[in-house]
Amino acid sequence: MTRSKTDALRELLVEGVDAGAYPAAAAWISCGERPAIVATTPGVCERALWDLASLTKPMVTVETAMRGVASGTVGLDDRVTGDITLVELLGHRSGMPAWIDLAGWLDEALPGWTPNTDLTRASVQQHLCRLASGADASAQRGQAVYSDLGFMLASHYLDARVARRSQSRRRTPRWPGRAARPTGQCPRRKGELVSRVNDTNAWVLGGGGHAGAFGTVRSVGEWARNLERGAATDAGTIDGGVIRDFWRADRWTDSATWVVGWDTPSPGTSSGGRKISPDAVGHLGFTGTSVWIDRPARLVMVLLTNRVALGASAQPLLRTFRPMFHDAARELV
Repeated sequence: MTRSKTDALRELLVEGVDAGAYPAAAAWISCGERPAIVATTPGVCERALWDLASLTKPMVTVETAMRGVASGTVGLDDRVTGDITLVELLGHRSGMPAWIDLAGWLDEALPGWTPNTDLTRASVQQHLCRLASGADASAQRGQAVYSDLGFMLASHYLDARVARRSQSRRRTPRWPGRAARPTGQCPRRKGELVSRVNDTNAWVLGGGGHAGAFGTVRSVGEWARNLERGAATDAGTIDGGVIRDFWRADRWTDSATWVVGWDTPSPGTSSGGRKISPDAVGHLGFTGTSVWIDRPARLVMVLLTNRVALGASAQPLLRTFRPMFHDAARELV
């Protein structure tokens, strides 16, 4: 009996479990308008929710920016704080640090603080603006430095200009209404994280635009295919010209791989595999999630895992497995 493509994809996912890269996974593979191939590891249903981690950046913050640009509500050259523009924040070229421990900072700056309150968010926002205007950020500005903090500022700006008008996006928590796959222990919150966001800063803020979204593999796949369709055929729900502008590779002259809110393949070492097109766009999430859109092939590849549930040892194993997975998944379609 000839095995189905779904069975073949499921076997690929099981190989990752056997390799110690993650305890559970789901995948979505589609090519053009053909039906998608969807599979999960044994014991995981297709409707399972996953902590998407930094996939929140393109799925929530960047999409909100795209819709805002398309409607004329915002512009990429808008100044968000000081002289820092929205495009610099979304393109990781604002000069802001990659990360700080907001909970630790709040312990000193705002004793007795609680997560996800207006006072906590306002205090963090003021601190981020101070960091953005500091000498260190000014010295790094224009260089590509991946920054969660920059996305927090961008998200705050977009919430005020776009999300509250359209009611299509919210800054408040995007925690799931049913159980999600576990993502390990959190010393700060003293327990296993099940249906609670893994990212501590997202927990502090109740979102933040850099992390905090949960979703099923089908919801992520359909979202990615909508963007691919819009860019390729102008038939998506977001203006195709805006999508293509965000994905331009010639906006900056440096050698960094980041475009506006998305990554592009690193030559020879891409997590999207050896055959990924240089015109592809993608994004990874700390919990073990990823999406790659190979534009010339009209290929969408989504891999959702909870590798963090296995601890730090799974990170290099997933890093090794992921490109092999994408090469093999490509052959299925």
